[in-house]
Amino acid sequence: MSDTNMDTDRFDALMRLAEFRNTRIADRRSHEWKVTVALWALLAAGIIELRIPRSTPALAIFAIVLFGVVVAHAFLWVGDHWRQSKKDILISFFYTDRAQDHVLLPAENILAVRGQAQQAWPRNIACCEFLCQGRCWAQILTTFFLAAGLWLASACGLATH
Repeated sequence: MSDTNMDTDRFDALMRLAEFRNTRIADRRSHEWKVTVALWALLAAGIIELRIPRSTPALAIFAIVLFGVVVAHAFLWVGDHWRQSKKDILISFFYTDRAQDHVLLPAENILAVRGQAQQAWPRNIACCEFLCQGRCWAQILTTFFLAAGLWLASACGLATH
């Protein structure tokens, strides 16, 4: 096999690995949004239909449950999906950069051009780093406001039944 074929095969393999990670990201985001929109639909339907007894203990318990839903959605759903996608993005860029370096730069020049080697698999992605992302806040705040609206509709007796 010639060096050109080996270069092409290696480049193609690296790009397939990068594309695999990109596909995982897209699939994960699609699933994340489907579940989030379903949660929003349930909360919105609850504003219209749900009737909680207007007693202090019932409303307090309902508030705690809704708060738990908002926090669980934020940290266990949005945050976890963001962290997993961030890892896949970094790994995808690693493979893409390796393919680019392999084709465009001699191996000995990679460190000279970049100044440091890239790390393929991120070791530490902060637990709350997702809270700095607007996309995440849009989901979290929408969930929070729908949950607050549901609680207010129940507390004020605005449900239709």
